[in-house]
Amino acid sequence: MDSLINDCANWLRVRKINEAVVGFSGGIDSAVTAALLGACGLRVHLVIAEAPNQKYSSAMGGFSGAKAFAEALELNAVLHGVRYEFMFSEDAANEAAAPIQRVAGFYGVCAQRRAVGNNAIVVGTANFDEAGYLGFWGKASDAAQDFYPISHLHKSEVRALAKRMSLPKAILDAVPSGDLLFRTTNDFAMIGATYAEVETVAKSAERGASEQELIGLFSTVSEPTQFCKQIVSNGFKYDLPFGGFHLSSRLETFRKMNYPKVLNIAKSMADKP
Repeated sequence: MDSLINDCANWLRVRKINEAVVGFSGGIDSAVTAALLGACGLRVHLVIAEAPNQKYSSAMGGFSGAKAFAEALELNAVLHGVRYEFMFSEDAANEAAAPIQRVAGFYGVCAQRRAVGNNAIVVGTANFDEAGYLGFWGKASDAAQDFYPISHLHKSEVRALAKRMSLPKAILDAVPSGDLLFRTTNDFAMIGATYAEVETVAKSAERGASEQELIGLFSTVSEPTQFCKQIVSNGFKYDLPFGGFHLSSRLETFRKMNYPKVLNIAKSMADKP
């Protein structure tokens, strides 16, 4: 943990960054990111995006949850609320557009802070398991931020970091779920695999596992067909690098060296019974 804080603090110090804007959901990734930035001595602007009748997987979701989180960690934090405006007649289109609106809000807050003389940036909360090969991110939202301090960490490593930082129990107990405003679901139902299974596949691909070994791993995840369809449906996102600056080159190395094999296996298995 100390090494990560030092690396992050050094990156920020060299660029004279003194404030960070972070989208806060009440989930473990955004909470760890905010806590990490606070440990680096920055003022943290937590942006909470809310929709009518929105439900949260975490007791620290929403504006009141963010306030409780900041108080529990004694963060030097300022809270900002952003309301989604639904633009389309189809829920699927709104679901895709909402995160883009949210990131526009992040940069609006960032611009306000820069206008009054602060050197602020927008900090992303993507972890490696979401971004490595699942495509569980948006090209114009999650991948359109300035700096990614945890994009090289597996979900298990993010959770371990959260425990070491003594984050509130509500954060640790939250069921991982994305910003799906029109469906009652969670990450497991969307992905078809646990994060432990996702991590096993990634680590195996990184160490150069054979195609046959990877096919075997794909076959043993909780819901292989759903898992493969999730990968294939988001394959278009990996034609270009994940934007922004990352503390580690791990994500981009995986995209270049390991992702094509994983995608090809998913394509071959996606329609199998």
